[in-house]
This record gives sequence, C-alpha cells and structure tokens, in this order.
Amino acid sequence: MASRLENSLYNVLTGVFGQILSFVLSFAIRTVFIQKLGELYLGINGLFTNILSVLNLAELGLGTAIVIEMYRTVETGDKEKTKQYLAFYRKSYYVIGSVILAVGMLTMPFLDMLINDRELLDLINYKAIWLMYLANTAFSYFFMGYRQAILQANQQEYKSRLISYGFKLLEMILQIALLLLFSNIYLYLAIPIVLGCTNALVQGVLIGRWFPFIKEKPSAKLSLDELKKTGRNVASVALYKVSGTVINSTDSIILSSFVSIMLTGVYSNYLVITSAMSTILSKLFSAFTASLGSLNVAAADDSNRKYRVFNALSLLNFWAYGFCAVCMYTLFDPFIEIWIGDRYILNQATEAAIVLNFLVVGLQETIGTHRAAYGLFYQGRYRPIFSIATNIVFSVLLVTSLPQDYGVVAVLLGTILSNLTTILWYDAWIVHKYAFNMKPFKFYLHFFCALLSALRSASA
Repeated sequence: MASRLENSLYNVLTGVFGQILSFVLSFAIRTVFIQKLGELYLGINGLFTNILSVLNLAELGLGTAIVIEMYRTVETGDKEKTKQYLAFYRKSYYVIGSVILAVGMLTMPFLDMLINDRELLDLINYKAIWLMYLANTAFSYFFMGYRQAILQANQQEYKSRLISYGFKLLEMILQIALLLLFSNIYLYLAIPIVLGCTNALVQGVLIGRWFPFIKEKPSAKLSLDELKKTGRNVASVALYKVSGTVINSTDSIILSSFVSIMLTGVYSNYLVITSAMSTILSKLFSAFTASLGSLNVAAADDSNRKYRVFNALSLLNFWAYGFCAVCMYTLFDPFIEIWIGDRYILNQATEAAIVLNFLVVGLQETIGTHRAAYGLFYQGRYRPIFSIATNIVFSVLLVTSLPQDYGVVAVLLGTILSNLTTILWYDAWIVHKYAFNMKPFKFYLHFFCALLSALRSASA
C-alpha cells in the first residue's frame, strides 16, 4: 500500500501534468473558437460559464464535508460507515442535479437582463446555447460521480485524474475538428455533454472494481447525530463556497451587466491564462489535502509537526505564485499579440490589476489547503457573509465610478479589497488558532513581504 508521501506525489504529478496538458489544449481550442465563432460567442461563453459556477453552488460543499468525515472512516478501516456516507452522498447528488436543472430553466427568461448589449441578442439563439451549457453541468450529478469521494479519502485522486485527462483530450480534439469543419456552436457544445457523462460512468464502474465493498448496500443509515454533524459542516462549507464563487466567478457578470459583453470576452482571454496558472498551482497544493487530513487524524496533538509542514508548503506557495506573477506581467502583451492579435491587448493598468488579483488570491493557497484538510469551516462560518457583501459593494461602486475603459480594473480592485479586508486576515487566524494553537502574525508578515517582492520584480 502506498504511503501518504507517495500518494501525495502521485496526486501532485498527475494534477500538474494534466493541467499543463489542458492549458495547451485550451489555448488551441480558444484560438479556433475566436476565429470561427467571433467575439460575441466568446463573451456569451464567459458569461454563461460564470452563471453556471453560481448554480453549482447547489452542491453547497457537500462533497467536501463528506470527504472530511471519510478521512476518519478510512483511517480507522470502518467500511460500513464509509458505505453509509457514500449512500447519503449518492441520494444527495440526485437531488442536487435536479435542483440545478430546475433553477437553470427558471433562470432562462432573465438571461437578457445580464447582457448590456441588448441589440446583439437578436443575432444568436442564446437560450438554446444556455440549455446546452446547463445540461453539461447538471448531468454530471446523475452518473456515479459521488464515488470519487472514496478516492479522495484514500489519497488516490490521481486515478480519477488520469481517466479524466484521457476524456478531456478526446473532447478537445473533437471540438477543434468540428469547429474547423462546421463552425457550429451546437456541435461544439454537444461533445462535452456526451463525453462528460461517459467519463463519469467509466470512472464509477472502475471505482466499484477498485473498492468492491462500496457496491454493497449499507446495513443501516447514518445516525441522526451524524446527519446533524454533516449538516453543520455542509452549511459551513457552503458559506465558503458561496463566498469563493461570488468573489471569483461574478466579475464577468458585473462587467457584462454594467459595461459590455465584448469587454467581457476580451477579458476572458486573460482569464484563460491566469485561470490556467492558478489551476496548475492549485492542483500542486490541493494534492496535499488528503495527506494533510490524514496527518491531522494521525498527529492530532502534535501541533509542532503540523506547523513544520505548513511552513514548508507556505514557502513553496510564495515562490511558485511570485515567479508566475512576474512572468505573466512581463509576457502578457507579446503572448496575446502572437496568440490572437494586438487588438485583444488590454491597457497596462488592467494587466497590473489582473496580476495583483492573481497574487493576492494565490499567496493564500496554503491557508485554504489546510483549512479544507482540517475541516475548519464551522469555526469561520461568518466570514464568507462579510466577504460576499464587501465584494459586491466594492465592485459595483468602483465599476460605476470609473470610466468604462477601466471597467476590468474597477471590478478587480473590488475583489482585491474584499479579499484583503475579510478573507486574508481571518482565514489565517482560524487556521493558526485551531490547527497550530498560535497567532498568525508571522504569516501576515511573510505574505506582504512576498507580495511586495513579487510586485517590485514585475515592475523592474
């Protein structure tokens, strides 16, 4: 049986490799998408993707809460309790998928209110496009996707990733081919629906073979106390998920509503770059989540041991995000010009805001990983409410105050201010207090030193 370190290494390697592969293919498909379908569809793609991120909040962090409980059942070898949690997860997934479908259908009549360029709506069948995006999101809940929780709890996510990468590679190749041959948005959107469902089914069957006991019906259901505890954790995780989605996924919605769908499309090109880098780096650190959760169970009273691991990951976090931020700011213009042309280049102030937002969020990666691994959601359950409120208020106030040319800057400054005034200090305090029994002042100092150092290097 692989050790905790070996599983972490497998998760890191597959996570980083897969994201690099996805990164390269995403640029290829986006280039063809822009050439064949144009800026209008590009803007619609960015808008609908962000709306569906909000609808995905119906999951409410249930998976995270379930996996946190399963770290304990797997560590203690309690197969019966593991089956009970999976059975509860399966039923919940069916309900979640149905809710997303229903809310998505109810949302359809109001989509035009989120697009400032009303005259462009007559040029496309945006409702049919919305239904296909919706189907791709909702159907993923009906095909044994819940079984992936057993892989996460056993620190074996790399198995799931390898299968997903194969399907993703096939999906992108087919999408590029269909765009080149037919330039048809509907064929382009049909591919991920079919392959996404197939991928979930294949993984579900294979996970059942790797862990045969999960196919057995549990002898009992979760007790009322366990359901209450899980419900409390779900509610706490849900607030964090809502906060993260509002802060990270509504920028395009605000831009489209207050500025222009076209600017939303241009900005989304930069998001492809920053999101790809963030995802690659996030995979690097999130690969340690299961191992940290297991460590928290095995070394419950050894705060010094856990803090040493935290410091090592923090140092890696600061170096990785700082290096990537400097590279992005330096190479944005030449890369965009070579990739899709200089007319898609945004001004320097906007590029600086994009990099600053990337840094402020990224330098907190280690805090987020430890909070998730140790299940520290209920302790900070009120923070997400304040971060949601401050993000919306700051972004809307700034985007309505600054000139339209600085619409992206305004929205990102709102996000940055919200992050610094609510998320940064509070999440660090929660993790240090409950995981390490110490104050977080050293982390704050290291954070701002790393931030200033990266900004100085980028502007040099």
